[in-house]
Amino acid sequence: MNTRRISFLALSALPLIACTQPTSSQEEVSQKEQPLLTADPTPVFDPDLMIAPPADDLIVSTIAVGDGWRRIRVVGKAIDSATDAVVAVDRELVVIQDKAKVDGAPVASFVKTEIKAEAEAAAKTITKTAYLAGDTLPEGDEVDIVDPIAADQIETAMKSGTPAAMAWCSNEDRSYSKTISTTKTYNHTKTTDPGNFSGSMAFTATLAASGTGKVTIRVFKSGYSLCAPYKVKFKHANFTGNADVTAKANVSAAFEKSWKYDKKVAQPSLGTLAFAVGPIPVKINFSAPIHVGVEANAKATLKLDGSATGKATLNMTCTSGGCSGSKTATYGWTAGTTPTVAAEAKINVTPYAYAGVHANLYTDWVANAEIGVKAKLKGELWGYAGNTCGDGDFNGSNELVTALALDARVGIDLVAKAGLVGSDYGPWSWTLLDKHVAFYDLGSSTGASAMAPMLQTKANPLGSTTVEAKGRMRPCWPWTDKMKYRVNYNDGSSSEFWETPSTMFTKTHPYASYGNKVVSVTAIADEQGRTPGKTTHDSIYLSPLVFDPILVTSKMSL
Repeated sequence: MNTRRISFLALSALPLIACTQPTSSQEEVSQKEQPLLTADPTPVFDPDLMIAPPADDLIVSTIAVGDGWRRIRVVGKAIDSATDAVVAVDRELVVIQDKAKVDGAPVASFVKTEIKAEAEAAAKTITKTAYLAGDTLPEGDEVDIVDPIAADQIETAMKSGTPAAMAWCSNEDRSYSKTISTTKTYNHTKTTDPGNFSGSMAFTATLAASGTGKVTIRVFKSGYSLCAPYKVKFKHANFTGNADVTAKANVSAAFEKSWKYDKKVAQPSLGTLAFAVGPIPVKINFSAPIHVGVEANAKATLKLDGSATGKATLNMTCTSGGCSGSKTATYGWTAGTTPTVAAEAKINVTPYAYAGVHANLYTDWVANAEIGVKAKLKGELWGYAGNTCGDGDFNGSNELVTALALDARVGIDLVAKAGLVGSDYGPWSWTLLDKHVAFYDLGSSTGASAMAPMLQTKANPLGSTTVEAKGRMRPCWPWTDKMKYRVNYNDGSSSEFWETPSTMFTKTHPYASYGNKVVSVTAIADEQGRTPGKTTHDSIYLSPLVFDPILVTSKMSL
């Protein structure tokens, strides 16, 4: 089993990822805030990264690739973690991709021994269950970045037999923090795609994210090098913050089949965190991927104009096995014009916008993480026309009924994914909210409505003034949430109650007199807020039991 952990994840400093692993000795360094870019940078892409980097930053390139390792070169400027001074750097580093193949990596022998020992210790004790429960994990499962020059100098000193100059030198944990605050808005229009849909869809996606990310690394030092670092291991990062995503869609389209469309409309840079730990330069890139799209699961026509907002506040821990932590969400909804729908069954059409924060270490290949919020305008369309939807008056013959409705909902999903030295994990998704916001009855005004409940009344027992009313929703009603009914006896009394749509309810009511009585039942709303609001009436004549005196006398004489 692969037990490698994406503990660097939070380098993502995503506004939605947080890790809380304790450290042995921790020196926290507050990174000076770098201003966010006021405009998207010129799109000059790193082939591994595919994110436009700022012009005055560390440039990362791959110069050699081996079995289980990669050598990268990092050139540019960074802030020295010891002095806060801006320093020029030009260093080659080795990233260990597969600890089992570290023997072939171009690093010093003592480093190979060290990495194998860490991996062996981790393999004996690491469990996915323990980690997701919040327990501390052993060392050896994070990303190892080695400075081969510094490691070679240490090994030379070791082999010379010279005692370490600083025998007390020990490894240490350091943390670096950066605040992210940004608002980005992008528009996108999609027109007819032959064979999939005809019409047009106009999307607007907005991301407003803020929070503080803190990255923790373990610095490995040796007394043979006067405590100069020779390796860094990325442990974890913390983030506290929130992300608001607004999805606005104006859809006027006929979908010809089940179809999904997703378009990344932008991935602007949010800046970088560049620092040097001794001779080792470290770079973390932040960007904001923004997608829009629509999902349709069957043939349908929809004209919908609306806006959904999802606001998520999270504290998450993610590994190669998934994520855990706290996550909450609230929503907003703005309706546009009255929608138009054509459907022959229950069909879902869902425009959405996704926006998140993506971060990587050097490049996506070394380590990356992304977490974001997907705001969905969920349209549950329902159309029906026919006589296979039940016998509404229980006379032995099904009626011809029609219905056309749209249940508008706001959905908010949390989506996360990660990558570690060439391997991808996820994506993982959690539904944080699925909220009914509007119900439109768009086509049941002609003919009997399939949204009206069925109803039958009878006297019980014969000759009494007690009426029994039985009813339920018609069997073609497509939702299973409990329905709130009101039975009105038209004598000043009524009753309201909840029942599942497919369950026949029975209610009895005693009248004060005989005669013609009218009973009505209304389907008010279900537990999700859908409001059919349709009423069905039934009448019954209550008469006393009449005795024929001649017939009674004749029988008594026998």
